[in-house]
Amino acid sequence: MVGAIAGVASATPYRFDWDGVTAGGISNAAGKVNTIKIEYDTVSQAYSFESTIKKHGGRLADGFWLVTSAGPDPKGIVNELPIFYFDGSGATPTLSVFNYNGQNNSNSWQNPGQLIAKFTGSAVSKINVDANTRTFKFNIPGAAINSFVPPTGDPTQWDGLKFGSKLGLWYHPVDDLTTNYSNNGTLNRFDYSTQGWVDGSNYTTEIVPEPATMLALAAGIAAMARKRRNK
Repeated sequence: MVGAIAGVASATPYRFDWDGVTAGGISNAAGKVNTIKIEYDTVSQAYSFESTIKKHGGRLADGFWLVTSAGPDPKGIVNELPIFYFDGSGATPTLSVFNYNGQNNSNSWQNPGQLIAKFTGSAVSKINVDANTRTFKFNIPGAAINSFVPPTGDPTQWDGLKFGSKLGLWYHPVDDLTTNYSNNGTLNRFDYSTQGWVDGSNYTTEIVPEPATMLALAAGIAAMARKRRNK
């Protein structure tokens, strides 16, 4: 029975839950980053992100850009990863996904300018918890992003948004965000006043047991308990 329980305990969703302290670099210039939670399911390829920020120094972020990797610091990795631009400046939050060019600035959407995907509606949300606290969230399907073929470089090097036991993070909240989009919906302006950041590499993630796994685990434990009682 122990072997059976060990078998069902292996799950494919990975979760990164930032503790608010450990990072390669932290700046609260656009608001104090309280939490970051990122999940990726290696089977469904679903990817979710959630971060809560509190007003700090009179500033509170209304958007961000984000790149994650399967371990290394994403900065400097060219044509292998997507970059997310979260626009919470208006009533309807928008998430644009571009091919990341590896540069340490906010303008990857300009060069190479390859829009991979765009999300609005229920997949993307900005929640004003109170006057001083804001939560950004998105939950998206990742298959199209993972299957993207970059227009330059070696297409076999494209990692997409996949990660497993390790995660690299480049997260930059910004305030006073001003954006604009072309007629086809492509981002063509992402201007801001102040940026903060949480950057780091090789963070350890955890495996998230799926509901079916938890039920099977509970059933196995119950069976073991009955077996002991019957002895």
